[in-house]
Amino acid sequence: MESPSKTLVIRFSSIGDIVLSTPLLRALRSRFPKSQIDFLVRKDYADLIRNNPNINLTYEFDTTAGFAGLRQMKRTLRSEGYDLIVDLHNSIRSRYIRSIRGVREIVVVDKRIPERTLLVKFKKNTYKEIVPVAERYIETLKGYGVAPDGKGVELHLPDEVLFGVASRVAKLRLNRFERVLGLCPFARHATKEWPAERFAGIGRRFLEEMAGAVMIFGGRVDVARSTTLSAAIRSHAGDDRVIDWTGELSLAESAAALQYC
Repeated sequence: MESPSKTLVIRFSSIGDIVLSTPLLRALRSRFPKSQIDFLVRKDYADLIRNNPNINLTYEFDTTAGFAGLRQMKRTLRSEGYDLIVDLHNSIRSRYIRSIRGVREIVVVDKRIPERTLLVKFKKNTYKEIVPVAERYIETLKGYGVAPDGKGVELHLPDEVLFGVASRVAKLRLNRFERVLGLCPFARHATKEWPAERFAGIGRRFLEEMAGAVMIFGGRVDVARSTTLSAAIRSHAGDDRVIDWTGELSLAESAAALQYC
């Protein structure tokens, strides 16, 4: 296939899926070092991709703008003249965006929807092999000679975020503790969450058995539940041993703070 000069990668959400797209971006940049590679993502998750050196431009879609915002985004992208669009989402929004006229080729991730439906709905396993999501993204571009490099996912954080979090963490005097346990107990869908009482149990057990501390991470929408969870863990330890970051940190700052766990 002809080498693309301008490529647009689409993955609107969510946290894990965006991070899992980073091996593809690195492999794509390695295969086409002089090409322009841009990324379209929801504004809420742009922290995860904005500083990736394998990307030229990051387009941030604000979902509060509704369809009018999506239509304007499509107009903006159409003016760029992409010759390759890589749709890693394959949603209603991404299908609308990728319908831009004039694009030489559009490739779409194979989500194995029939196999997944049979497994989830009818408990019938028809998967011939297990392909990790990151590799599934890369196979989307196998026709262009893009291949995995085995280096895994990556996250690039700006220095100001790293220094800012380091300053906040320094005030916690973590060197007092033998170990620090990080808990990320919340998810967008309840079916992806471990029960809260089990997180509370593991937090209490950790504090009872270790001379350590617990950090809890989450977004603004999780604050009420996190308050309950942290109180349940604190009931077995001093307040200073449970550090609740929920609602206080951006995605990039959360990633930086996780390095201290």
